[in-house]
Amino acid sequence: MLKGNKTILFALATALVPVLSMAGIVELIPEAYTNKYLVVVAVITAVLRVFTTTPVGKKE
Repeated sequence: MLKGNKTILFALATALVPVLSMAGIVELIPEAYTNKYLVVVAVITAVLRVFTTTPVGKKE
């Protein structure tokens, strides 16, 4: 189901957090934790890239 789209979906979800915060809709990450958030996002993205084996958008 998610094969070929996990990394992209994660990137979209992580981009949504700061967009909502900048728009003043909701502050999910307190300002004091912004740097930690960025490090966690980078590490998870790298791990996803290591474990994903299919090209973006392809099932096989």
